[in-house]
Amino acid sequence: MDGHVVSGHGHLMTTPSAPALAVHRPASGFAPPTPPRATGRVLLIEDRPELAEVYATELRMAGHQVQTHGLARPALAALRGARGDFDCMVTDYMLPDLNGLEILRIVQQERPDFPIIFITGHGDMQTTIEAMKHGAFDYLEKPIRGEDLSKVVGEAVARRRASAQRVKISPAGGAGAARELLVGRSPAMLELFKHIGRVAGQETPVLITGATGSGKELVARAIHQNGSRAKADFAAVNCAAIPEALLESELFGHEKGAFTGASARRRGLLETAAGGTVFLDEIGDMPRPLQAKLLRVLQERKVRRVGGEEEVPLDVRIVSATHQDLPALMRENGFREDLYHRLSGYEIAVPPLARRLDDLPLLAHYFIARYAEEFDLRTAGIDDDALALLRAKPWPGNIRQLQNVLRRALMRTRNHGIDAAALEAAYADAAEALETPHANSSDEPDPLARWIEREVAARQGEPGGLREALIAQLDAALVKTLWTRTDGNRSRIAELMGVTRLTLRRKMGRGD
Repeated sequence: MDGHVVSGHGHLMTTPSAPALAVHRPASGFAPPTPPRATGRVLLIEDRPELAEVYATELRMAGHQVQTHGLARPALAALRGARGDFDCMVTDYMLPDLNGLEILRIVQQERPDFPIIFITGHGDMQTTIEAMKHGAFDYLEKPIRGEDLSKVVGEAVARRRASAQRVKISPAGGAGAARELLVGRSPAMLELFKHIGRVAGQETPVLITGATGSGKELVARAIHQNGSRAKADFAAVNCAAIPEALLESELFGHEKGAFTGASARRRGLLETAAGGTVFLDEIGDMPRPLQAKLLRVLQERKVRRVGGEEEVPLDVRIVSATHQDLPALMRENGFREDLYHRLSGYEIAVPPLARRLDDLPLLAHYFIARYAEEFDLRTAGIDDDALALLRAKPWPGNIRQLQNVLRRALMRTRNHGIDAAALEAAYADAAEALETPHANSSDEPDPLARWIEREVAARQGEPGGLREALIAQLDAALVKTLWTRTDGNRSRIAELMGVTRLTLRRKMGRGD
């Protein structure tokens, strides 16, 4: 069987270096791998007899009993006729009579806890997410190492024997939009897609970790768009980019008269995004006083606006993200442990670009096509030398840095395509921009501008006061920060703000 691999459409192709199953054996002798702790009866579906024999042999050597079928429908009939006798199913995702999702739906209607392991020749984001979201046990991409197949089957049998109930996740809308969110086929990305699929249809709070620029918000959007709340709003707020007083109002809203300049009631994101998802980016940078207030909201599932008494029921899913080490922050008393446990019902680590260099060609072509449309270019591309240079470069800024470099390179070359010289120059330009004071490499909208837009929308048809409201909230944030830094020294606070003590007392809302 060496030298053959099955394509995603089930066609047999010859290749000297990519066997469908790479079975690793000791150098001396032909010894079978150590059997897994749990062995059982496996229903194997593979329409290529050669591959079926390779898979079955590997599983039998691991101690399993295997029954093979070339089509899905006869295998499903065997499963019905031997109810309770099979412990798991291993099946090619693309079969002549049924595909993977069709098999999943049929089996789960009758046996929702039955483990199904898919084998595919072309894993991609949406297929992997859909398979895992609908309850697949695992999803293996060819070529498959023999020990990996045996290990996953052993885990599935053990899970089945322990009668662990898999969560059945209902289908959700919005999958089409998610197709454009995350690009990649590297093992690290396929594992990420599995995590998204497992958690998307649930209401569990998700904590996304990863380096700056790695795409944490895109993961949050993919979770939202593949979940049951996909048709409702996805509201994002950067906890590190907004002063504490503004952030409190942004999240919880405020009542008219709650502070100087609050000329009208304003609902916060946790209220306006009802039915949808609120994404708390850089949650590790949230000030501790706000952490306590957020914890109370999550515990009681109710929101109270600043300066208000009314409690509004909370109807949002919370997804948060951070580039920081939250356990380390907790040890330093910088982050509340109880809030961490509230937010991390399921944790997803986003791989840095350095762990997915095989995705660089896909990413480059994807972003170039997107920017070509944005720049209205007739043609756009990247040559092999430039692609090789991409792999040779370090990417500490991850996907965001890659986007920045490709955009700059494409603007240099326009319709001629990106060559190595243009890429080298764009990389140097981007690096220089990062070293320039006040340079902003982020593609995210300015948080202050976003706050102003929300206030303008909220005040339509009402008298002005926007400037006063902004100044009042900035003053409140400034006073709170300086109060902490100066140990409450009002004279020093007034001096730093450039106001009199009388003005300071007025800003603090006191008459003493």
